[in-house]
Amino acid sequence: MVNQWTGEWTEEKDYSKYPKEKWCDYDYMAAWIREQKYEPETSMKNLIEMIFGYYFEDDDVKERGYFAIKDERKYPDNLMIFVPDVAKYVFASGGLSEFDDEFIQMIPNYEKIKL
Repeated sequence: MVNQWTGEWTEEKDYSKYPKEKWCDYDYMAAWIREQKYEPETSMKNLIEMIFGYYFEDDDVKERGYFAIKDERKYPDNLMIFVPDVAKYVFASGGLSEFDDEFIQMIPNYEKIKL
């Protein structure tokens, strides 16, 4: 769910009780991750942001048959990702655990950077 005032996303406790018309990309991904019985080591938000970050920046996404924006439903909504395509990408990249890391640890020499 996205807070209307802050724009901050928070995971719903039970997506079966949350109306789908209110779901955003993060909600669709969180529900899919929960279906996989995966418990993030960092946070759900961090995991989704890492997946999206790699997915949208990967030059091979289209070459491998994954598409960043795909909505062929009769009545498209604000869904900008197609979860089955992202799921294929995640599994082809080694699974959810490959993306479950804090961003700062991916920066070379991050321990030398003064924050």
